[in-house]
Amino acid sequence: MEIAGATLFVLLGLTLASAIWIVSQSFASEALPATQPNCPYCPGVFPALAWAPLIGASSRCTNCRRTLGRGRWVYELAMGAAFAVAVFRMDSAGALAEFALFAAVLSIVMLTDFWSGTVYRNLVAGGIVIGLVAALLRGWDPFVESFQGMLAGLVIFGVGMLVLRKILPVMQLAPIGGGDVLIAGMIGAMARWPGTLFAFFAGVALAAAGAAVVLYLQRSTRIEPQPFGPFLCAAAIGVFALTF
Repeated sequence: MEIAGATLFVLLGLTLASAIWIVSQSFASEALPATQPNCPYCPGVFPALAWAPLIGASSRCTNCRRTLGRGRWVYELAMGAAFAVAVFRMDSAGALAEFALFAAVLSIVMLTDFWSGTVYRNLVAGGIVIGLVAALLRGWDPFVESFQGMLAGLVIFGVGMLVLRKILPVMQLAPIGGGDVLIAGMIGAMARWPGTLFAFFAGVALAAAGAAVVLYLQRSTRIEPQPFGPFLCAAAIGVFALTF
């Protein structure tokens, strides 16, 4: 792809990321997105500039004067990097459109789960449908592979959830919940068989690394259970950028 087209696609990724951050923050607080986003720390609001990519992260609440945080910069830059890798790897407009759509859905699921610990099942179900329809538009064989990937995610993580709940002494400590099983099904539908296995492996590896970092920072031999879904979604976006 030409440099101009690649640049526009990366800018699209950054713009999507800034909008997704605000929309996901609204969902996590059970509010609707607004032109002036609500502040998560106080009853104030952020100026409309908060929607702008990169510079919007430094906008301040009109009441408490806090910014949206460094996490937004990290997320936006990571999404921009993923879109940059994707645009230089993929030579098909259809594949790029699929990647952008999948990355948007995965990001909303990832951020809302990370902030609230809640998996919005309607959104995940919509992601499964998007994965299946996108595969069907490519042909019958990709659709079958997408359906197989969805089933693999539901079965592998469903069995894993049941096994872990039997092994762990306290049910609430099981790292995989019903929402994570649905997320695995969604990722499987998007990744398609057998690519779904690589996405799952990357997600589990990222979750293990994240738990190790938390354990190190806490200087403890025991950590509180962390949401597993966000690691699966983050890994899937990276895998899609590298392998689509």
